[in-house]
Amino acid sequence: MRIAVIPNQKVDKMQETAGKVTALLRELGAEVTVPAGDASFLSDEAAACVADCDVVVALGGDGTMIHIAKLAAPYGKPVLGINCGHLGFMPDLEQDELSELKALIDGDYAIEERMMLEVSINGGEPQLALNELAISRTVLKPMVLVHIENAGQPALDYRGDGVLVATPTGSTAYSLSAGGPVIDPSVQCLLVTPVCPHSLTSRSYIFGADVELTLTVPDARKGAVYFTLDGTTGAQLTAKDVVTVRRSRTNARFINIKSRAFYDVLKHKLIERAAR
Repeated sequence: MRIAVIPNQKVDKMQETAGKVTALLRELGAEVTVPAGDASFLSDEAAACVADCDVVVALGGDGTMIHIAKLAAPYGKPVLGINCGHLGFMPDLEQDELSELKALIDGDYAIEERMMLEVSINGGEPQLALNELAISRTVLKPMVLVHIENAGQPALDYRGDGVLVATPTGSTAYSLSAGGPVIDPSVQCLLVTPVCPHSLTSRSYIFGADVELTLTVPDARKGAVYFTLDGTTGAQLTAKDVVTVRRSRTNARFINIKSRAFYDVLKHKLIERAAR
């Protein structure tokens, strides 16, 4: 088995953790590749390691998991996460559970498929999002009006700080902070959540997974509105821009060794740990 170990080098004591994981996997008989030196998990070298393996092990937090999962998805490669961050909602293992890696070598695990979004601006090259697309105003700029259509028909108008279009995976991220509902990741749907809407009646809406939504910001001023995917990829939007969102044909694939139910993870990570 060829395993790519991709560490987030910005995490404290990552070299030590990556060394332990790599050594253990090799002891278990795996062929292991790691980006050389201090290469970032965002680097082309990390992407090459992901492309040339059977399984990816991501060392970091949720942000690391999201990026690596999107790299691996087009190749159909499954990703196992080891939490080296604070919350670590998405990684399956903690740093004190490295003995569980034997199950990875033995093939004793399940693979969980997660839907992603395919997003394009003005019909350009589609980009993938695992959590969400966000359209938001910049600091000290006026509220924005976001107009949403479903299959060419007017659906929603929100005025406020912005709008999120999230996957079920993303329902526990930015959308949750904005007041959106938690959605089991096995459900196939698109979740639209307003961010700080200037209305007492604005609520989240759930659309079927096969819809195609278009979003525009009719009164966007120069430099006032931004478009981001999973909190990273970004671009300015103008009043003429049209953002199209649909379900991607490509799914992210996560390795689940511990076979914990989604609601067990939700309780442990977002309720019990957050209360500490």
